[in-house]
Amino acid sequence: MPKSIISTIVFVGREFDISMFDERALTEPFGRLEKDQIKAGPVGQFRYARGVYGFSVTPDRVDIRCSGREILPPALSAAGTIIAEQLEPVRGFISAVGINCDAVFYAQEIGQEGREFCQTLTETNLFRHVYNDHTNVATLSIASAFPGHAIQQYNIRIEPESTSQGRDLLVAFNGHQDISFTGSLGEKLEAIEEVRSQVERFHNRFLSSGG
Repeated sequence: MPKSIISTIVFVGREFDISMFDERALTEPFGRLEKDQIKAGPVGQFRYARGVYGFSVTPDRVDIRCSGREILPPALSAAGTIIAEQLEPVRGFISAVGINCDAVFYAQEIGQEGREFCQTLTETNLFRHVYNDHTNVATLSIASAFPGHAIQQYNIRIEPESTSQGRDLLVAFNGHQDISFTGSLGEKLEAIEEVRSQVERFHNRFLSSGG
């Protein structure tokens, strides 16, 4: 079981403004809207249920977030559908949708410290040759990508987790979809089941490998 999980649905585009949205509509899946809200020009930032859930808007990005122990939980999916409906009148502003999961694993779970894990992945003759003059080089991130079915491309980033000084390991999983002019935005969120399955499969294989 990961130390922490942050799941997000992201709409990427242009000319977003907080006036396009009703943040109160998210209280149904998320619960209580906290008082420490931010509304400044086009920007908005809101927290729900003591910060377990979040919603933020900037001119080029709309984020819906959930922190907890569950991967892409139903409440996040429901909130994503609500925001997709609010965005439908301006869907021409939207270029992509991201369905993401960032998980942090304890060093004990992976059998070694995060920085050591990443260093092991780069122990090749080419890496040693390129960095021959830098014996103490630190490997900060490993990235990979592969296509999905409903998802156009999955991007995975693995790196030592910063708040633990590299002892724990961050595994960031991103499912990316470009927006076409066919279908609704809500249909893009049907890929959540696929992303959840991919993340769970990756985590299980990751942990069963013993690091």
